[in-house]
Amino acid sequence: MMTALADLHTHTTASDGQYTPTQVIELAKAAGIQMIAITDHDTIDGVTEAVEAGNTAGIRVVHGVELSAKEHHNFHLLGYGFRAGENALSLLCGQLRAGRDERKYKIINFLRQQGAYIYRRWRKWPEERLSLDRTLPRRW
Repeated sequence: MMTALADLHTHTTASDGQYTPTQVIELAKAAGIQMIAITDHDTIDGVTEAVEAGNTAGIRVVHGVELSAKEHHNFHLLGYGFRAGENALSLLCGQLRAGRDERKYKIINFLRQQGAYIYRRWRKWPEERLSLDRTLPRRW
């Protein structure tokens, strides 16, 4: 029986990860990982880049995604093994991201109303990546 060191739940800058898909593959290679799944939140945008980097690094990349449940916002479903490209899954991911953006701006507005100063940390995509530059009032 063959065994392999694997990480089947990773995130990239395609959603809320710290590293690009290529960097994730490079880190996995350095850690001795032989198989990895890219499971970004509500997007499959990083999968193609990861597969290409995996081919170069000799790491098997499993197509993955972490989908938010509509009825239960804290419940996520991991999906694996789909075909990349424009399909029903990529359309669903677009709809889920739109809902996530709507929630994000509601939270930002609420925090601003509570006196929190919010600024842009960096901008890589059309949506803003935001960060608090001071702590919330003590009553929180």
